[in-house]
Amino acid sequence: MTSGQSGLTGRTTSWVLPTTFTLLFVVLNIVAFEAFAARQLVVLAGVVGGGALVYAILPKSIFLPLALTNGLILYSWLFSFFMRLNFERATPEAITIAYPLPIAAFIVGVLVWRHQIAELVAQRGQSKPGDIVGHSRWLAPVALIAAATFAVPDLKLVEGQRDIPLLVAGGVISVLVFLSARQACAFLVSVGQSFESFFARIRDLFVAIFAFVTFYTLLILTFACIYRIIDLATPAPQFLIGGKGQTIGIMESAYFSLITMSTVGYGDIVPAAAAVRFVASVQIIFGVLLLLFGFSEIIRHTRGGSKASGGE
Repeated sequence: MTSGQSGLTGRTTSWVLPTTFTLLFVVLNIVAFEAFAARQLVVLAGVVGGGALVYAILPKSIFLPLALTNGLILYSWLFSFFMRLNFERATPEAITIAYPLPIAAFIVGVLVWRHQIAELVAQRGQSKPGDIVGHSRWLAPVALIAAATFAVPDLKLVEGQRDIPLLVAGGVISVLVFLSARQACAFLVSVGQSFESFFARIRDLFVAIFAFVTFYTLLILTFACIYRIIDLATPAPQFLIGGKGQTIGIMESAYFSLITMSTVGYGDIVPAAAAVRFVASVQIIFGVLLLLFGFSEIIRHTRGGSKASGGE
């Protein structure tokens, strides 16, 4: 394989994982918000249109539109949160208007300030992921407006005035987002770099994590078989399932082994005899030791990769 081919392969694998994660995240959220059909369409339009716009104007990195996509989903959650707490009396028409206003303001701002944004991003091409804190200062006035809306439920508004606070808050936030479009794009650059760094680390750790998960799963299944064999070899039920002594099935054994290995212990399946209690105790010790060993190996692998990168 030539160096060009290997570079292409590296670039391809670098965006497949985060893109898949983001698409899954979007689908899950759209399905979860099934009560807001209009908002689903706005989210899809914002993700496709806004992501394409940011990708076209800013440096050609897939991580920037991914950051914007996740930002839109986060905005949807925050919008739902404030609607539930502060704007329960708002009409559906006002909600449909208020929700897309900041999204539209951002897109218009990017179009208006596109040349300044391109220069700003070019100057910040060498910025570090840690700069995300400095680039997020534009969120402070937006957060103040959002915090002020907690006074809305105490206002005594008549029927025709209940939409005014929501529309005013949405309008003011939209103006702030429009005026801060340049800073918001710099923020997206930092978030995109954080995404890239994070998924690069995941890719480097994949072998160590896969080995750990594989061995962890084998231990779970091994102890599940032991529990099942003990239960089959003794005349009396060895477990209480739902508070009653019952013979444990293979799937219940696997489930009990999993929650024992992870030291969760929901209490729906309880070892009732000394033998299985002893085995469960041994499994808990194995689970804790394996977690310690696994994390140690992952950290060692990470440090080894960092040293190798520094040596290059």
